[in-house]
Amino acid sequence: MVVCEGIREKIYFETLADESRGVKVEILAPVGEDEGKSAPKWLLDRVAKYEDKNRIKADDQVWFVLDIDRWTSEAIYTIYQECKTKENRLTAISNPCFEVWLYNHFAAAHLTGFDTCSQLKQAIHRQISGGYKAEVFTKDIDQACETSKTADTDTKHFLPAPLHTKVYQLYEAIKPFLKRI
Repeated sequence: MVVCEGIREKIYFETLADESRGVKVEILAPVGEDEGKSAPKWLLDRVAKYEDKNRIKADDQVWFVLDIDRWTSEAIYTIYQECKTKENRLTAISNPCFEVWLYNHFAAAHLTGFDTCSQLKQAIHRQISGGYKAEVFTKDIDQACETSKTADTDTKHFLPAPLHTKVYQLYEAIKPFLKRI
């Protein structure tokens, strides 16, 4: 299960799951009445509601895909603490935003020269004709994984350094189950 705070992340992981016949990814993102409720506490609430209605098996994984650009470190730490209480709960955090992960799809080296998420979004729009298209990015997911993993100098810490991402850890967890079309 991928629990994400934004629509861009939701579309990305749905596209990845749709391109596969080997893994089912349940996406919990803020839609409908939950639109605008993307703070970490709402993500935890969304998982709790899902668990009340559905059974999460011991071998299922629940991944929280988070950015740190809009939330306090205390809010992010709350999710991390929740994940530590259950073996199958994990985080995939980008610092400051999901666009770090997206940029790594076409960058063979670590990011430099960016100060804001807005700058990253603009750089992505310059690289990809028409801007964000999840199906374009997911084709280069192995590149993103390699770039992100190589740049991660502290793999044990749950928070990535500025302009780094831990989303590669989620991809590595599901990659063995993906049977790309």
